[in-house]
Amino acid sequence: MQLSLRDLAQMTAAQRDTALSALVAHATGPRDGQADWLNDQIRECEVRHELSSAVMCERFARGEIRETGEIAEWLILLDVRERARRSR
Repeated sequence: MQLSLRDLAQMTAAQRDTALSALVAHATGPRDGQADWLNDQIRECEVRHELSSAVMCERFARGEIRETGEIAEWLILLDVRERARRSR
């Protein structure tokens, strides 16, 4: 299952919630590599920006990092991973 950032940006809040919930359900289903893929994508963001996700989130919250497409995608990946962890 894939979810493009462009499609996500065009959705209403309710549609985004449904789409992200579906992505989480898919990621927490039988292990098909989706959770590993998610973690790999997050790791790639951390390496590319030379920041841990925790530090990026803190700096983003303080306004030190602006929301680019890449940062938005990273935040979405983190959100999906967190939803997956909560639903287990």
